[in-house]
Amino acid sequence: MTDNNIDIDNIKEATDKVYVRLIDGATAWVPTNAHKLDDNEYLILPDEEFDENDPINLCEFIPGDIVALDKQTFQDGTTGLVCRQLIKPSNRPDKKYFDFLFKATLGQIGINATTLDNFKTEIEKIKLQHSTGQYFYPAILTTIDQLDNCTK
Repeated sequence: MTDNNIDIDNIKEATDKVYVRLIDGATAWVPTNAHKLDDNEYLILPDEEFDENDPINLCEFIPGDIVALDKQTFQDGTTGLVCRQLIKPSNRPDKKYFDFLFKATLGQIGINATTLDNFKTEIEKIKLQHSTGQYFYPAILTTIDQLDNCTK
C-alpha cells in the first residue's frame, strides 16, 4: 500500500507505459507500467524490470513512487513519456537505499557529514553486503570511501 492507500499490486484499471531511467552498466530507459492519478501524476507499478535483489540494474524510480512525466525522443527516433521528477516517494522500507545506490553510481551524492549522517544505515548495509561478496558499482564504493574520509 502507498501512502495514498492504493494497493499497487492489485490495480486492475488501465495503466500507461512509461519509461524509467535504468543503470545496467550503461544508462538506458526501460518501459514500466504506471497508473495515472492526476494531471501529470503517475504511480509506478511493480514490474519485472525492477528487481530489488539485482545490484546491477538500478532504477531511478521504484514501484510506489509518484512521479511527473515528460516527453522524450529516444536515440531510435521514437518518443515516449519518461519519469522525470519525484513527486512523492514510495513508502517501501528500502527507498533511501535504492536512492543512494542510483545517485552514488552517477556521482550525484554530496560528500559531506550531512550526507554521511543521512545515509548512515544504507551505507552500513552496503558495506555488510559488499563484505559478503555482493557486487556494487565501483562509483558506489568510491562514494562510501569518500564519505568515510570526510569525517576524519
